[in-house]
Amino acid sequence: MFQALLAQCRAAVLIDEPFLLLPEIEFAYTATVRGAARLVERGKQPRAYDAPGKLTCLVGGSGSGKSLVCRQAARELLRRHPQQKFALLSAVDWLPRLRRAQQLGQLAEFFDIAGQLALFGVDDLDRVDADEALLSLWSLCCDELAARGVNVLITLSQPPGRCRPFPPRLVSRLHGGVYAVLPPLETASRRKLVAFAAARHQLPLSDDVMQWLADLPPGSPRALCQAVGRLAAHPSASTLPAVQRLFSPRHQQRSSVQPNLSLIAHHVAEEFGVTAADLRSQSRQRSLQIARQCAMFLARDLAKCPMEEIGRFFGRRTHTSVSHCCRKLHELLPGSPTLREQLARLRQRIVNSLEVDCA
Repeated sequence: MFQALLAQCRAAVLIDEPFLLLPEIEFAYTATVRGAARLVERGKQPRAYDAPGKLTCLVGGSGSGKSLVCRQAARELLRRHPQQKFALLSAVDWLPRLRRAQQLGQLAEFFDIAGQLALFGVDDLDRVDADEALLSLWSLCCDELAARGVNVLITLSQPPGRCRPFPPRLVSRLHGGVYAVLPPLETASRRKLVAFAAARHQLPLSDDVMQWLADLPPGSPRALCQAVGRLAAHPSASTLPAVQRLFSPRHQQRSSVQPNLSLIAHHVAEEFGVTAADLRSQSRQRSLQIARQCAMFLARDLAKCPMEEIGRFFGRRTHTSVSHCCRKLHELLPGSPTLREQLARLRQRIVNSLEVDCA
């Protein structure tokens, strides 16, 4: 159970994901990398359990870049020390497995495996539906991992004291380690990120369009990159008035009807010459990979479905697998004009089919 999860984590981090180190995230990134690197250097010597690992807690709102910082830190760890092992897991994937391991008496197996890691990270710990007993178990796991010299990394969307039902012991533990908050981006950083994302899409932007996008609320890293990606899917919107119309409430209202997953699977299957059943299967055939990645990407972009729901629909895959597929496709798009055209075609077909249904 644990070995399969570790393999998924390593595959996800091997993707060359775009990363721009902005001043607002520099402290969080540096703290994460240094903590992992310190343990790797120490790990060259015989393991000493009297030198505990460090707990790092990253706190930031939705789309602030917490998960990206964690993945980039893991990439830096692999770059420096390719043989090191790590785990970066979504709490949605991890905590139910932890409960199951306890029920089956497999916690000792988990500690034996995790105790050899340089870094063990759990993403969005406050976004999972967990009771106080399970969170208390995780707090004990943090202590055990640290005692074995493992660096533990946790991300939250809000300060630990506001997270319910976090037990006092876990709140105290999170505040007791390295605590880094990812603040909102300043204007200069937002503009820099818009320019960086546009360059990745090979999308020329005028100064007024770039500034307008940088000022677009909520201004988080994820929202800004998504806005640039949306603009890249509509290359005819090149002037500021055209861009403003694209993002206007009236245009948003026309696009507010969301497709269901079956509709998306149907159109993607038709575009790639496969069947919807193929996309929903557990098959790992290479011929299905791009098609399934497109379907998952569109499910997130158009249907706004949670990753857990997308994963269940497309072959009972995990939150981590869906996130990996979406990032992989996002990486492929800048260097693949044909794939960008297919995705734009699919997006338009799905939107058109919704307009016909509404009529």
